[in-house]
Amino acid sequence: MKNETMNLYKVEVILAVGIIEKIIRNDYEINIINIIAENEQMYCLDDGMYRTVSKLKESYMASLNKFLIRVTLNDTFWGTSIKYSEYTFDKRSKNTIKKRIQGYIDKEYCMLSNLNLKFLDEKKHDIKTKQEHESK
Repeated sequence: MKNETMNLYKVEVILAVGIIEKIIRNDYEINIINIIAENEQMYCLDDGMYRTVSKLKESYMASLNKFLIRVTLNDTFWGTSIKYSEYTFDKRSKNTIKKRIQGYIDKEYCMLSNLNLKFLDEKKHDIKTKQEHESK
């Protein structure tokens, strides 16, 4: 294996609470995850659940360098939320992620166009390793 770790970029914006999401919040984090196995099509990650990430651009699963944005609106279970995730070996700036989220919202969910993503402009250290997550 030439790459032993992979970055997972995650952004969560919870605008209204549901049964699962208990507090309104904005989160940004970068997780550095160890790769424990790979073949021609997949990576297997040591994230506690042994997730797989496809090397190919798949529409139905997590794929390398393919960002995913999930939006729930007024859901009694999940609330109203926007969740961004991307597995990559590359570095992603907060500004790039902010533009992707804003572009997706403007195109698909114009009712959320006044979404405040200013927390992505803050300068703070957000990189977390698997060990830091397990210590929480």
